[in-house]
Amino acid sequence: MSPESGSGRRDRGQATLELAVVTPVIVVLLLAILQVGLLGVRRIAVSAAAREGARAAAVSSDVESIRRAARSAAPGEAEGLSVDVRRPEAAGETLSVTVTDVVRPSVPLASVLFPDTVTMRATARMAVEVP
Repeated sequence: MSPESGSGRRDRGQATLELAVVTPVIVVLLLAILQVGLLGVRRIAVSAAAREGARAAAVSSDVESIRRAARSAAPGEAEGLSVDVRRPEAAGETLSVTVTDVVRPSVPLASVLFPDTVTMRATARMAVEVP
């Protein structure tokens, strides 16, 4: 038996061991990337809700209809959204609508890399329009 043939068998075992060690790390990293993507999608939804709420507030002073407009623009768990409206009465002044959402990471195994909750906040400003 040559020394090279014994060394080849050890290398195959080493490659298997390396694969067994690296695979879980790669899987967790891929799941973390997926979680970041899901959080990004939710962030975009929160921004869209703030913009839609500001559009509604520009033409209406009814706070409940403004909140409904903001929540309708955010798909998914819109009930968890907090919508804060600051609308002056005078036309031409700037109003602001702030939408806040508290999101729990949802991807298994990736949650160990993220805090228990992630708070997302977006504010949109527009001028109050003349009725």
